[in-house]
This record gives sequence, structure tokens and C-alpha cells, in this order.
Amino acid sequence: MPGRVFVTGIGIVCAAGKNVPQLLSSLQNSQTGIGRIKFIETVHNHFPFAEVKLSNAELLKSAGIQVGEEIFSRTALLGIIAASEAMSSVKKVKDNSIRTGLISATTVGGMPFNEMYYSELLNNDLHKNFIETFDSANSTERIADFLNIKHYMATISTACSSSANSIMLGARMIRHNRLDRVIAGGTDALTKYTINGFNTLEILSLDPCQPFDANRKGLTLGEGAAFLVLESEKIADPDSIICEICS
Repeated sequence: MPGRVFVTGIGIVCAAGKNVPQLLSSLQNSQTGIGRIKFIETVHNHFPFAEVKLSNAELLKSAGIQVGEEIFSRTALLGIIAASEAMSSVKKVKDNSIRTGLISATTVGGMPFNEMYYSELLNNDLHKNFIETFDSANSTERIADFLNIKHYMATISTACSSSANSIMLGARMIRHNRLDRVIAGGTDALTKYTINGFNTLEILSLDPCQPFDANRKGLTLGEGAAFLVLESEKIADPDSIICEICS
């Protein structure tokens, strides 16, 4: 019989909060974090965006990463911050006997660096390391390395369903005794590519989004990351259980 799967940790970084307590406070006080874009130069800056109000340098500091030769895309940094928070409340983090996997979802990967340096790559390879972050799996590898996850790693990229699929796959891996613990979720950064693409579709709203509203005028693009810690019944601490995944 397939085993039970429990959620024992949550981590998030988004426009409305840099962590779970901040987001909860924003929701309780009806604060969205939607506003004018700051970190991307775009001709479409008249639209509101749900941008994480931290520069890449500030994200590095928040993640506790020292500036070095290794390149971290904005997508990877957002993912590291959220996944680290999710793992912070989980017991036995350093127990190597627990089969732990990471399933991370993303759609644009390291697109921001490609937008900055691709044209230069046609003439020289000075920024080759930045271009290599474009691969969607790059952010997954960075998160896994940061959390020292070795047993299993996978990247999901199925557009809007990506993170939901990562959670479903993680739960399935646990139910069928392939893993004991899975950090599952997704991460994405705002890019010119997505802004231009959604503007071409003519579905960006000049007003902050109003989901489920009959008078809504379109959507608001945003960025961020969120991860859940999924654990099997045999290792989940009863005091840490938030809910059970039953589907």
C-alpha cells in the first residue's frame, strides 16, 4: 500500500514577503507588494509588477552566499532562499540515511543573464559562465548544492503547472518508497522575455490584478519562489506536520 505524505516545512520569497511570516502579515493586512518595476529596464514600465524588492546583490546577502567565481542567477537565488527557509524547521537535516530529493520547477531559468550578455557571446566568450545559467536545471543544481542534497534531483518545466507538478511528483516518489523526503516547489524571476511576451498577448493589466473578478482587465506578472518539505510517515515529526497530501 502506498505510504502517506506529509508537509513539514514551508519557505517562500515574493513581492508580498521575504519569508513566510512576512507574507502572512501582508495577507492579513491586505498588502500585495504589487507596484512599479525597479530592477528591469523595460519600455513597459507603465504596467504594475509583483517584483521582489531585492537586488541580486541583496539576494546573495540574504542567502548567506559570499561573492565568488560561481555564478548564481536570480532564479537560483530566489529558490535557495525559499528552499532554505522550508528546510530550516525540519529535524534530522544532516542525517544522510534519509533519502532526500529536490524537485524544482521553473520556466525562464537564467533568462535575465542571457538577456544581458547573449549579444556579446556572438563575439567573445567573456560572459560564458553567465550564459550557462540559462539552462533550467542550473537553478535546481544550485539549490541542491546549497542544501547538500545528493540522493535525487529533477527539474520540472510545464509552464503554469510546473510547481504543482513538482509537488505531485515528489509525493509520488515518497508514496512508492523511492525517497523519504522531498523539497518540492518552484522558482522564477521576472525577465524582459516574459514581460514582452505577455504584453504581445495583450493580457497585462494596467491595474493590479483582480483574480476571480468579473471586471478584471488582465493579469499582473510577478516573480518569487516557494517550496514545501514533503516527508514520509516514517520520518515525519508529528509536531512538525502542517498537513497531509491526500490526492
